[in-house]
Amino acid sequence: MKRIIAVLCAATLLLCGLTACEDKNTGDASSEVFTNNAYEPIKRAEIKYEEIGEPSVKPENTYKSGDVKEIGVKIEGADENDNLSLFVGKKVALSYKLFPEKPAITAVHWESSNEKIVKIDKDGQILGLAPGCATIACTTVLGYSDTIKVYVYEYEGNAELSGQLFTLLNDARVKALSATADADQAATEGAASEQAATDETATEEAATEETVSPYAFINTDVALQQAVNQRVYEEACEGKMDSTRPNFYGMGDDRQHTTILTDYDIHSRGSTCLNGIWGEYTAEQVAEILLSSEDSKSMITNEKYEYMSVGCYKNGEVTYWLVMMFIPF
Repeated sequence: MKRIIAVLCAATLLLCGLTACEDKNTGDASSEVFTNNAYEPIKRAEIKYEEIGEPSVKPENTYKSGDVKEIGVKIEGADENDNLSLFVGKKVALSYKLFPEKPAITAVHWESSNEKIVKIDKDGQILGLAPGCATIACTTVLGYSDTIKVYVYEYEGNAELSGQLFTLLNDARVKALSATADADQAATEGAASEQAATDETATEEAATEETVSPYAFINTDVALQQAVNQRVYEEACEGKMDSTRPNFYGMGDDRQHTTILTDYDIHSRGSTCLNGIWGEYTAEQVAEILLSSEDSKSMITNEKYEYMSVGCYKNGEVTYWLVMMFIPF
């Protein structure tokens, strides 16, 4: 996998350097919304692992002259993108289809690229062992093969709270970028009357037709969303979320490189921005915090970032938030 390239202004992000979680100096107006509470690690949920059968073995080639032989194979059980999601400890049964349907040898060999993450037996049952991504391959006796990606996670996220923050940040981004575009357009208009007519027409069209803003974030990358959900849960379990202000994770931080992007094999190259906030905050307060800093606000309102994923874990009154923006290139 190619090296992930992260872009953040690590030395100038919000106040006097947000890379140190121990820094308690709150020197600007936005810091007053933070508390000085330190939160203990949460107890990780106990996982009960289901059982699967014996490992798969490579079938023996016993074809004879004149036998019908396979010319291909297709794994069945994944989505249209050949991806499958799985919880740690849970199993799912895969199947396969041979081409033609009834060759003389129908046996196949199942294999996992990482048995520490996903294990598979001779019947195609897969078991999630640890968070991450592994490739499952199904190979025929003549060497024809098909593969799928299996994403394994423990925590599926808090869709309600995550959705609230995603909507707030998305709306702020669309509003800011739309205002900039409108200002640029107005500056190039010839006459004020022509501009007024254009604005009136645009308002009427907007009232009668719903369109998706070209500036809106996309959150349809399921694998990225699951990875961010998993990471926010792990940080809560590890007790690392102890700070009086947001944390902006910069270049080289394992949170966005090893444990989010690389482990889940999300993208080969891209620019990322990762923000973490935790405490007794609602989605509205987190949005206000992120938008109160010019550095954070500029990242949110950067139209080059294509995807946004919001991870959220609530433990009593404390809510752990992780916001990730990603632009593949």
